[in-house]
Amino acid sequence: MNNKMNLDVFKPILIEAFCAKYNITGAALPVGFSVATITDTVFLMIQNDRKLMSDYLHTVAHQGNLGYVNSEIAKTIKQHFGLRNAGENRFPNSILIQSFEEFCLIK
Repeated sequence: MNNKMNLDVFKPILIEAFCAKYNITGAALPVGFSVATITDTVFLMIQNDRKLMSDYLHTVAHQGNLGYVNSEIAKTIKQHFGLRNAGENRFPNSILIQSFEEFCLIK
């Protein structure tokens, strides 16, 4: 087990992987990117990437609270991209979450 994997280590790895996958530089999302479902997109990326999934599971095991880990991931996404809450979505595509907060751009 990766005893060093915790939220402080995992969150930057996750943001870096997400930005690399979608060719995002800095905090500017590409034109046409679905901001509302970005959290679901990130969790889909985790579940479909063996290394990220392993790191995620180790982070949850280390933290001991799945809900807290998922909430912190969502907060990190929101803060990194400068988003604001837009309402709850109870129909995620990712199996890792039961619901997620949709976001919109801060104007």
